[in-house]
Amino acid sequence: MPSSVRSTPDFSTWQLLPFYLGGMSGPMGGGVVPVLFAVLMGAFGVDRSVLSLAVPAYMLPYGVVQLVSGGISDLTSRRTSLIIGFGGFGVATVLTGLAPNFQIFLLLQVFQGAMNAFTSPLLMATLGDIVPGPRLSHTMGFLNTSNLAGTMLAPLLGGVLGDMSWRLPYLAFGVSNWLLLVWIILWFQRHRDAVPVGRHGHDLRADIRTMASALGVRMILLALLAFIASNAIRGPGYLFADYLGQQWGISVSSAGLILATYGLAGLLFGPVSGYIVERFGVFRSVASSMIGVALSLIIMGLAPASLVFSAGYFLLGATSIVSWTGLSTLAVNLSPRNRGTASSLFGSARFLALAVCPLWFTPLYQSVAMNAIFFTSAIFAIILIIPLALLLLRGSHDEMPIAEAQGTQSS
Repeated sequence: MPSSVRSTPDFSTWQLLPFYLGGMSGPMGGGVVPVLFAVLMGAFGVDRSVLSLAVPAYMLPYGVVQLVSGGISDLTSRRTSLIIGFGGFGVATVLTGLAPNFQIFLLLQVFQGAMNAFTSPLLMATLGDIVPGPRLSHTMGFLNTSNLAGTMLAPLLGGVLGDMSWRLPYLAFGVSNWLLLVWIILWFQRHRDAVPVGRHGHDLRADIRTMASALGVRMILLALLAFIASNAIRGPGYLFADYLGQQWGISVSSAGLILATYGLAGLLFGPVSGYIVERFGVFRSVASSMIGVALSLIIMGLAPASLVFSAGYFLLGATSIVSWTGLSTLAVNLSPRNRGTASSLFGSARFLALAVCPLWFTPLYQSVAMNAIFFTSAIFAIILIIPLALLLLRGSHDEMPIAEAQGTQSS
């Protein structure tokens, strides 16, 4: 996007609501498979291993396409790219609900993941374009909270609607995406002066070379931060329910309630996480919260009872939402002229980390010690402070990216 904008209105939370709701829609539309897993096995007549292919079929395109979705929005426009994302994601979700067999269902999972790559990172980039620097961390806090809310609502609403028909959640979430798309289109029509136009020129190759030149050390460090943070915060999460069962004989339903404390803490502390980042700055907020993440994981790994584990997991949710808010603020301010590229690179690294981390967490869990996964994640949390410091030290002071963005927006 260009280095200047014509106007930057002081948008209220209500005026930004379509973007916050957009942050919920992706997790809701893409989070149906886990809660309907048994139902889908029966509907398609496949076993667990075959149906499990639906997860990477969605996740891998989502992570890979994010590598280019932000760059496309930088070269074209946020509006066009978001229309493609929400419109296409709605189509893919509805068609998934109409799939006649598993082969078509699997193909549409790929389509869903690819289209969702044009939603979440571009919402971050758009908010970075239109929200002044001093309020941006507050806005990122609300966006991360809405994303977490969508993750929590997906199994709840998917389960309720799925009791009637497995197709119904997909149809409902797909249609809601189209309604949200209409709202977003109307928003851009009303506030078009606040949104920078695409910076594409007459030579596409030159534009691409300019974008590629921006992928320097700072972008690499940003991707590394996202990768490490995902390993620390969510990496071994897929093993937590099994750990509760093995350690204390916790049932699946009870484990679900315990694991919901993470999301509850995120919802409670998410709205204030932006104020924390504003008050203390990106480095101090992220570094302090990652120390809190490490402490939470150590508590969980040493917990003598499930109640102590629950307290540690609640603390993990509270501290991690501050980390994600600070890192998201850093991502959208790192390179204002390539904000879409930076946001999508951040999202891709964050997501792909979750796809590959079982390669080391599962062997640790099975062959070393079950609680080794908590201590390893704690080490990841502490290590993150190193690339964070290196990234911020490449500027003149602690808030270098925010200062850069403010100067850009006011130019």
